[in-house]
Amino acid sequence: MSSGWAKDYPAVEGITEEALDENNSHKKMLQLIGNNKHVIDFGCATGYLAQFLSKRGCKVTGIEVNPEAAKTAENYCEQVIVADLDLVSLAEILPEKKFDVAVFGDVLEHLRNPWQLLKATIQLLKPDGYIVASIPNISHGAIRLALLKGRFEYSQLGILDDTHLRFFTHETVKKLFEDTGYFVDCLERTKLPVFFPSPLIPHVVREEFDESTLQIVEQAEESDTLQFVLKAYPLSLEGRNSALVQRCSTLTEQLSESKLQLQQLQIELEQSQAQMHHTYGEWERSQAHLHETYAQWEQSQAQLRQTQAELEQSQAELERSQAHLHETYAQWEQSQAQLQEAQAELSRLQAQQATYAELEQAQAQLQEAQVELVRSQAQIRDAEAEKQRSQVQIQQLETDLDQLQSQLQQTHGRLEYSQTVIAAMQTSKFWKLRDRWMNFKKVLRVEPSEEFKFAIENLPGLNLGSTTQSAPKAVVPLELERHKQTVTTTYKHVLKSFLASGAKLQLPTSQTPLVTVILVLYNRAELTFQCLRSLSENFYNSFEVVIVDNASSDETSVLLDRIQGARIIRNSENHHFLLASNQAAKVAQGKYILFLNNDAQVLPGSIASAVKTIESAEAIGAVGGKILLLDGSLQEAGSIIWQDGSCLGYGRGDSPFAPEYMFGRDVDYCSGAFLLTSRELFLQMGGFDEDYKPAYYEEADYCLRLWRSGKRVVYDPDAVILHFEFASSKSSDAALQLQAKNREIFVNNHRDRLQTHHLPDPANILLARTTANKQPRVLFIDDRVPHAFLGAGYPRAREILLSLIELGYTVTFYPLNDLIDEGDWDTVYRDIPKVVEVMTEHGRPKLAEFLQQRAGYYEAIIISRPHNMQIFQPIFTGHPELFSNTKVIYDAEALFSLREVAYRRLNGQEVSEAEIDTLIQDEVKLAAGVSSVISVSEPESKKFAECGFPTVHTLSHTVALRPTENSFKQRSDILFVGAIHDDFSPNADSVIWFADQVFSQIQAQLDADLKFKIVGFNSSEKVFNLANDHIQVMGRVNNLESYYNRARLFVVPTRFAAGIPLKIYEAASHGLPVVTTSLIAAQLGWQDGIELLVADDPNEFAQKCVQLYTDAELWEKLRFNILRRIEAEGSKEAFTAKLQEILTKE
Repeated sequence: MSSGWAKDYPAVEGITEEALDENNSHKKMLQLIGNNKHVIDFGCATGYLAQFLSKRGCKVTGIEVNPEAAKTAENYCEQVIVADLDLVSLAEILPEKKFDVAVFGDVLEHLRNPWQLLKATIQLLKPDGYIVASIPNISHGAIRLALLKGRFEYSQLGILDDTHLRFFTHETVKKLFEDTGYFVDCLERTKLPVFFPSPLIPHVVREEFDESTLQIVEQAEESDTLQFVLKAYPLSLEGRNSALVQRCSTLTEQLSESKLQLQQLQIELEQSQAQMHHTYGEWERSQAHLHETYAQWEQSQAQLRQTQAELEQSQAELERSQAHLHETYAQWEQSQAQLQEAQAELSRLQAQQATYAELEQAQAQLQEAQVELVRSQAQIRDAEAEKQRSQVQIQQLETDLDQLQSQLQQTHGRLEYSQTVIAAMQTSKFWKLRDRWMNFKKVLRVEPSEEFKFAIENLPGLNLGSTTQSAPKAVVPLELERHKQTVTTTYKHVLKSFLASGAKLQLPTSQTPLVTVILVLYNRAELTFQCLRSLSENFYNSFEVVIVDNASSDETSVLLDRIQGARIIRNSENHHFLLASNQAAKVAQGKYILFLNNDAQVLPGSIASAVKTIESAEAIGAVGGKILLLDGSLQEAGSIIWQDGSCLGYGRGDSPFAPEYMFGRDVDYCSGAFLLTSRELFLQMGGFDEDYKPAYYEEADYCLRLWRSGKRVVYDPDAVILHFEFASSKSSDAALQLQAKNREIFVNNHRDRLQTHHLPDPANILLARTTANKQPRVLFIDDRVPHAFLGAGYPRAREILLSLIELGYTVTFYPLNDLIDEGDWDTVYRDIPKVVEVMTEHGRPKLAEFLQQRAGYYEAIIISRPHNMQIFQPIFTGHPELFSNTKVIYDAEALFSLREVAYRRLNGQEVSEAEIDTLIQDEVKLAAGVSSVISVSEPESKKFAECGFPTVHTLSHTVALRPTENSFKQRSDILFVGAIHDDFSPNADSVIWFADQVFSQIQAQLDADLKFKIVGFNSSEKVFNLANDHIQVMGRVNNLESYYNRARLFVVPTRFAAGIPLKIYEAASHGLPVVTTSLIAAQLGWQDGIELLVADDPNEFAQKCVQLYTDAELWEKLRFNILRRIEAEGSKEAFTAKLQEILTKE
């Protein structure tokens, strides 16, 4: 045996014995060895078996020829001896030692003289000791068939391992042990089918052999045996006796089990006999039913003939539907032209600073165009539905209908583009201001007076960045006080009209509510009515309302008589908020209770959002929402508790749509104006602490007690209320006096906790907005919010975001080019978690100011792509003090200069090696001074390392393994999936090149009906224009799985690019073989003919596609290999671990 040789097995870190397959030789050996044994492991390698044995209580001594492997094995063995088993004297290296078990795991076949070693081993065994061994089977059917074809090829693994010196069959294994003084007590086998694709056996194809040969080989004994796993005792009297005792014990256990099985069988026999009698009766009834069924069958035959006639009629209807579809599309085009005219008219009016009335007229025209557009869409959907019904009736026309669906997808792609333009108009400043007014009017639910309308239309400018503490009444903005007076007057008129009408207000109710909404009332009936109206319009399907009236003296009692569906408690005196809340919580029936102020109005969807948040993690104890004041500004987005016990509503006075308030986060506490918590938890903690009665600080105290118990308090930006504020107090001054009184109690109760909070200082607001924790903070800078459908590296950026969150980081994302308007937050968080702070409306102009404002806030900053690093670099080098304690990481993703070189050469420009070096050097220089560089591939990481960067990491893609089910024969057509952002992008170039120069050659050699399907986001007019009967431009689709499952071939004809394209990983993860260019193959490090096929010339590319499209064996081979590649390279765990290393490595 060579000292450089060692058995090569997968690492077992994190793998349990239970996870091993029953067909695994290690599993079988462990079962034969048993527990608490003293074991000698011959050829222990790196200790893979010893690790499992140590968990079984065994003590292991190992012998290993490879010193490096032996060193690793020392972690699991009591002793490891480095020795050559062909040369060593066991008596010399193991004097006076005796073992219960001697283990030979895939070792004997590697020895020149296994007979000598087995004989010597007898002296090491205790009187009742035995051997456990695994040996490969040379008579496996795959080897026999390979020999019939004249092949006996050694490999690196398996039966024909090129280090094997001896080969054994069933008979020669038994003879080996008999000749060396043992008898085999137990012989088990691991199995591997003859034609299973595996590196452990030769690759043979069934179609190469005739049936008689296959029958002989497959029926031969041991044809599917991969390994023999045996247990052998020495032939000595003690050995035989030990084996007999063991066998007797085993037989006794088997006898007991057999007796139990026999008893069970007797019971089952009796049951079967009873069932048989019952079945016989059923059979007789079935015979009668059969005669009746036959008559019905004859009737069905007649109906079938009638159905066939109706089928022919349906075919004619389908043809008419197709004509109607073409007509509808023409109408849609006409509607689009009308829409463009309306848009042009609106732009002209805005440019001329048109009056409000003219803008209203333009809006009406736009709405008419939109209505027409919706009508056209409805007609298209109706036509599609008619087409689908016809498909069900006429299966033989399925191919034609598929073509129609393709054309409809193309139409939808263009329609999506038009809707994007409309959305851009609707998020303009004009629409934003008008929506604000209309939404506020809707919240009031009344037509305001002219005075009120004037006040709303002349709202003061938003004071962005204002985060001061709640001010006394004297400094509350005069406009807000005027709003309150106007609103109060209006609401009183509304209440008076309701009470005079005799109508009743119905609230939602449930026998088993998930949520109990608790309202505590003391006068202000006009506000209570609006609060109840908002609840009646909150379409959440499982909540009840419990109302406690604290002896109100106004119209509250009359109002409550008109409320249906609520449980009402009428107190004879004023118990105030705290005691009344505890009173209501005791009778609540919901799993959760929602404390809601009666001067608040709940916006639709808020309750559902809060419930979704609290149920998203078991550790969440309470959820609060975004609270708006009457002027549309923020009252709070979660609250801060300072070290001295004073409190601050985060964001007070700011725009509620500012990015800082649009993401969820852990907070010190949330206001009781809207606070959702578990009823069971609330009661277990004794409810609100009565030390704070009548009110104020009770919710802050409750939230800190939640934190102390290990629960979290979370701010949910999608749970929104409109709040009157201080409605139940006689004055704001009175409220502030109550706060001051209870603050002293609060500080005394939580003195230890408060020492971990920040001092009350405006400079600390940013740090204090999230509750005191040790979560590190990361800023991620890129072009756009990384939605997966955008492609172009954004899916990888999205995976980085998700991994950062998984690792426990607080993440801010800063898009430099994605200036999303404040009305488009659904798009921002379409597929990224809402715990990420996304700094929209900032962009390039505000980057320096933002970095200065948040200097020292982030532990790490990640900048992606060279053009973004170019923007960041002057700030980085010009103001180093801003980054003194921050790790700056450049995520180069790819060397874009290489893509630029390839693009120039494709367009006929000569690029010298000197120019290439200059381009690369200029790009690499952007990373000067950063802590580390990240690249997506090893070749590009090497380029950065060659330029002198000491810390360079490779972070590729993470892709889950999702092999699709359809077989080779069940598939057809060629697929491309990727985002196409403009006419000049790499993806646009690749599909245009393939469509123009390659696809027609493939069609000429294959089925003329072959389709090339282009799927993904598309803004390229040139790509849209490729669409015809055989090239389908599908646009973005919601479900890609069906496309991967139906396609036979995936093409990546990329001619210039940088980095590693995710599209090829995605296709490979679905088990779809790929034809690509040498550029992509080199970036991946994959080999032509092994994982994919490679060609650059159009003719050769077409031939490779035809070859893969028609060769099932080649297709299966590539599929098997790419799935193995993805399993090795696309691990989510490895991706996340690598990212953690990048962020923490010094």
